[in-house]
Amino acid sequence: MAAPFVQGRLRKKQLSIEIRSECASCARTLRLVVGSDLKHQVIEGSAKPLLFEPEVDWATFAEPNITQAYCRNSSFFCSEEHAQTYRQSRDQVDGAYLTLNQSAYSTPIAQGGLFAF
Repeated sequence: MAAPFVQGRLRKKQLSIEIRSECASCARTLRLVVGSDLKHQVIEGSAKPLLFEPEVDWATFAEPNITQAYCRNSSFFCSEEHAQTYRQSRDQVDGAYLTLNQSAYSTPIAQGGLFAF
């Protein structure tokens, strides 16, 4: 979700990317377009996607980079119901289930915190 935001800022222009993924609960295909302004559009179906963003323990962080830490444990879900079903059936790492609007709000805040170090 953050890729078009970061790349748009670095290149100083409006960008958009298409995300092709699947629901972690039912494996249904999800296609989204996300712009550098973090506005999104669902391309196929009537999904109301949620994104699981893992918590990163900075004290023990040993990944080669932040992208790998997030991508390995991030998941899309078609709906809140699918996220609840998935959460109840598995042990999950700590993190937050966010709507895409919530993710769009949190991304600039998280980016600001990362670049402050």
